[in-house]
Amino acid sequence: MLNVASYTSNFMSRLDRVKEVQNWTWEETAEAMELSRSMLHFIKKGKYAVSEKAVKGLRHLESKAGINPRARAIIEAISQKVRQAKPKVSPAEIEAGKTIVKVEYLSGAPPSGCDSQIRLARPDIKARARLVADILLE
Repeated sequence: MLNVASYTSNFMSRLDRVKEVQNWTWEETAEAMELSRSMLHFIKKGKYAVSEKAVKGLRHLESKAGINPRARAIIEAISQKVRQAKPKVSPAEIEAGKTIVKVEYLSGAPPSGCDSQIRLARPDIKARARLVADILLE
């Protein structure tokens, strides 16, 4: 069942992200969405539902701004799964900067040519710095 409040909140947070990236006012954001500023206010307050046209407009603006909400959703889903799994990493593995992790496939068995385990290694300092910068920017 669709949770309207959650859907609206998600829509508005995505729209706010576009607004921030583009450095727009709410007036400019509404104009880019081809909506009035008051309509955005009513959507935010739950007086009006988010229309399919508004969702398509948001996707278009995200694309133009270089924002990929699907990638973010995938990263958040993976992060949630890791928190639930609570993988065990020994102090020796942390010190070595690598570990072997069992991979769980939705089908239950690894596809042909895929392993049931992967080796994870700590990225070098430059890659870690870029990752932290990307997370802070996002």
